[in-house]
Amino acid sequence: MTEPEDGRAADAFRAALARHAEEADSDAAVPVHPARRRGRWIATGAALAVAASAVVGFALLDRERPADDALDPIGPSSTVAAGWRGVTFRDVVVQVPDEWGDANAPGSDWCADSPREPIDRPFVDLRASGGFVRLVLCSQQDPVPAGFGPEPQERWVPHLSLVDLAEDDPEPIADGTTTYAGWTLRAQTIGDVQVRLLTDAATEAVADDIMATAQRADLGAAGCDTSSPAQEQPAEGRPVVPTGGTLDAVDSDEVAGLLVCQYDRLGLGSVGLRAERLADAEVARAWLAAVLDAPQTGGPDEPEKCLYPWESDMTLVVHPLDADGTRLATVYVAYDACAGNGVRDAATTWGLTRKTCASLFGERVIFWGGHAASARRCTPER
Repeated sequence: MTEPEDGRAADAFRAALARHAEEADSDAAVPVHPARRRGRWIATGAALAVAASAVVGFALLDRERPADDALDPIGPSSTVAAGWRGVTFRDVVVQVPDEWGDANAPGSDWCADSPREPIDRPFVDLRASGGFVRLVLCSQQDPVPAGFGPEPQERWVPHLSLVDLAEDDPEPIADGTTTYAGWTLRAQTIGDVQVRLLTDAATEAVADDIMATAQRADLGAAGCDTSSPAQEQPAEGRPVVPTGGTLDAVDSDEVAGLLVCQYDRLGLGSVGLRAERLADAEVARAWLAAVLDAPQTGGPDEPEKCLYPWESDMTLVVHPLDADGTRLATVYVAYDACAGNGVRDAATTWGLTRKTCASLFGERVIFWGGHAASARRCTPER
């Protein structure tokens, strides 16, 4: 059984498969704290579990190794230049050089994370919209223009940030170009997203090229829809379920890739795409087999440990793909609430396991947090 999908996504998949079918997997992305929480957990030790290493947030994810999404997806609206990669947040796609990694840009709590792995080359901010910030009073720095800092200047590293102006209250930055002490900040608002690029003398040569690639799109660089019905907030007795395609109808031999789309639950009709990942056939087939072998129970759930058991911040939409990039099924994975967790297609709900949940996270698709039982099944190995 196949599902209708935009031909641009298929084109992206075919091109990516041709370019990088020989590449191997790499380590999963380092997990970090949740991006946004609205206080649904009861404050007991058993009730709350976040990604295992607390805030390891400034570790740079290596992009020079073969990536976990070895198919190296390319943009649906335009071809990604050789040596570059596409990054998507909400409905904005931007291209950056391949050597730019992924990391968490320092926040106002920058002083609380030492010792930490240094960021030693340009990166794309993983925090995207929002971000976990600890209540730590860091030393006051000399005044700098908005968008520079907040960490000391000697720690600045060139990076790209994509900020949702509609959902957060970020530091106001006017569109345009600002220079300070040999550094340059470019800001451009596209729809509800502001693209912010901080460069130094060594990266200034590619700055205009990066900004020129920023565009709105209906599909992300890997082929994810920028808005999904999965963004709806679930409720007791009303889990969010896809409407078509079942995993038991998928022929494993036809599976050539796995498209993983992460959404903020902003509600129906909004643009909620946070991150995406395109995994290869080996990962895809192993995940499919693991789901079909998992107990058809849903969960794990611990509603008694939460103030608002069904409240969820994020969700995953997973599509097994054939060699042409056709979506063979649509699966929703609920993992961060205290109730309603599980892997769902149109007909069946399976429980979360290490093989059905943790294996989905990697690259920019981050397990930001969840309650204890789901965290044990979804936090990737470091």
